Amino acid sequence: MAGADGDMYWLTKLLDLIRREKRQHIDRKQPESPPLSLKSIQQAFQTIHDAKTIEINNEFIGKIVLFYIRSLVDVRQLQEFVIFPLQHSSHASLREAVSAVEMNELNTLEEAEQAVLKGSVILHADNRLSSVILPNTVSRAIETSEQESIIYGPKDSFSEQIDQNLTLIRRRLPIRRWKS
Repeated sequence: MAGADGDMYWLTKLLDLIRREKRQHIDRKQPESPPLSLKSIQQAFQTIHDAKTIEINNEFIGKIVLFYIRSLVDVRQLQEFVIFPLQHSSHASLREAVSAVEMNELNTLEEAEQAVLKGSVILHADNRLSSVILPNTVSRAIETSEQESIIYGPKDSFSEQIDQNLTLIRRRLPIRRWKS
């Protein structure tokens, strides 16, 4: 096939290939993410050893479940601004009971996963999920290593405390599949 006939042949073949790829792409369904629920969040983080769940019963709000990763959350702030107010609140609304910190509604599982990996506590009450960000702060300043020379990359160094080291790693690699 020479000349214009040969060009037309290859153009037709190329168009057929493009049409076939388009049909396969349309036929391929995007995997649906599981529905947003406390159970789906817990399953997403089941391999992380310091993922914690706390249940609180309040006579006005009802049952409230908190979910968080202990090494990423400031536990003192959690106790002071979330748990204590929830245990002693006479408000019927979760938002009014935990008014000292900013609360955000969660709509998708991806939002919830990202919130947990950034140091948020997930609150589940009345079949609604909200997040409160309480990131853990490192107790001593992160310094560059004086023993090794660093050419390229982060200038962080590990400390003697395993929780701080886990926090440093999780901040650099916010991946839920990361096992600890």
